[in-house]
Amino acid sequence: MATVIQIKRSPATVAPATLKLGELAYTYGTGAQNNLGDRIFIGEGGVDSNGDANNVSVIGGEYFTNMLDHVNGTLTGSSALTSDANLAIDTINVGNHLTEGGEIRFNEGTNNGTNFIGLRAPNAVTGSKTFVLPDGDGTAGQFLKTDGTGNLDFVTVNQFISLVGDTGTDNYNTSETLNFLGTGGMTQTVTDNTVTVTATALTNANLDGSAGITNANLANPTTILGSSTLTLGATQTDIAGLTSLVVDDITINGQTITTTASNKDIDLTPHGTGTVIVPSGYEDRAGFTSNSLANKEYVDQVAQGLDTKPSCKLGTTANLTATYSNGTAGVGATLTASANGALVLDTQAGNVNDRILVKDQTTRTENGIYTVTTTGDISNPFVLTRSIPEDQPAELSGGAFVFVEEGSLNANNGYTFTHTGAPTFGTTNLDVSQFSGAGQINAGDALTKDGNRLDVAVDDSSLEVNSDALRVKALGVVNSMLANSTIQTAKIANPFINITDESSTAGRVYLEESLEFLAGEGINTIASANTIKIVGEDATASNKGVAKFKSENFLVTSGDVEIVTVDGGTF
Repeated sequence: MATVIQIKRSPATVAPATLKLGELAYTYGTGAQNNLGDRIFIGEGGVDSNGDANNVSVIGGEYFTNMLDHVNGTLTGSSALTSDANLAIDTINVGNHLTEGGEIRFNEGTNNGTNFIGLRAPNAVTGSKTFVLPDGDGTAGQFLKTDGTGNLDFVTVNQFISLVGDTGTDNYNTSETLNFLGTGGMTQTVTDNTVTVTATALTNANLDGSAGITNANLANPTTILGSSTLTLGATQTDIAGLTSLVVDDITINGQTITTTASNKDIDLTPHGTGTVIVPSGYEDRAGFTSNSLANKEYVDQVAQGLDTKPSCKLGTTANLTATYSNGTAGVGATLTASANGALVLDTQAGNVNDRILVKDQTTRTENGIYTVTTTGDISNPFVLTRSIPEDQPAELSGGAFVFVEEGSLNANNGYTFTHTGAPTFGTTNLDVSQFSGAGQINAGDALTKDGNRLDVAVDDSSLEVNSDALRVKALGVVNSMLANSTIQTAKIANPFINITDESSTAGRVYLEESLEFLAGEGINTIASANTIKIVGEDATASNKGVAKFKSENFLVTSGDVEIVTVDGGTF
């Protein structure tokens, strides 16, 4: 049911005698300019000694809204002026058709100024005429000119024209004849309103001085070599865009260097102690083939028959709780931590660009060699990305070997991948086994390791080592360790129940104590056996409690209260 709100109302055309502050009233008698019908009133301006508003003011009504009953932007008789979406009105008539022509006035901007600029029609007009203004402003000194059909435009009238030559100046009167003379191989031809200047013969004698023609006066002061623009008189240190270059009998074409002379060597001879160097990690590139240059380190490894990889700074000791993404067949594959926090492996923090051996994933396809791309913090998870080139199957084939440099358990240990052949990332299980290192024996749960010695870890409270034997320490067993016994309250670490109310105020009840339920404002409590009953009191003017609602003003349905009628009465 909708709520009905009725403000104070009257069929008359006069304002109410009094209103309370903020109270509304309406007259629905026919409104006109000379009465107050079809008006909305409000009490405002403070209150008097009787508690009534000081002023009863008109704030709206149908009389005013009827003035807005036309299409926006259309001039309508006896209605308000309203613009359309383009802030425009189709027509505005200025004047009252009495003794003087209509006038538009533009008041001055001075505070409290009384002066204005006015545009007014003649008192008598022989016929209707519309003048069309030009599209934009003219220049200084121009005036408006009509074409005889009402179209206006800006034009210039000059009596004198200033003439300035290489030598001499003059003022040309528009009533005089202006002559154009040609010398030094130049001729001038005048046809209608056009002066044509023609060079008949340009020689060195016609050039000013002996400095030569500047680039600005040349039609083609530049040339293009490859994709580089060469400027006359300028120095060019780099030339780009050449597809090939021939120097003596050496030809450079694309990525190929060849000789044109028969049976000639290509000699790379660095000066002094310099050598020919390939980039670091060059042998790990995807395009590395049997015909590629090889550095000494790679040759030494091949000679030893080892498929070694650059060492990793750290290695995992357990499964990383992270989400794996396989990238593009392993390229760009990532392990992203499932929660925010800094990366710590084998008791050491990882840094950006550290190489990490991941060998303990529950899903073994996620194992491999990674690089730290995000270390993680309180606001971000850590991210590991498969390292280059070990993100290529051929670079992580079975038998690949890698050392771990640091860590409590993995430092100085060597590990090998035991799968067969080149793997398919995301599908092949990448198992890792240790085959060398000081950490072949690790301390498990409740053990400590010192070199080659293993010791049992005890708390020295309930357990101890005595005479090379592990035993229960005297007085170290609590009641819970004893059969057919109960734990004393004093032996319980937390022998209480914490209680928090809606304001987060905390309370505490210890075992064997009583918890009391007290009645509050408008509430009664009753405890009986295992039951606590909370009963609401009826509300009064001085006591909060359960309220009742009158049916003529309120509708209550399934606990929902709806206001039916709010009636301001009549006047």
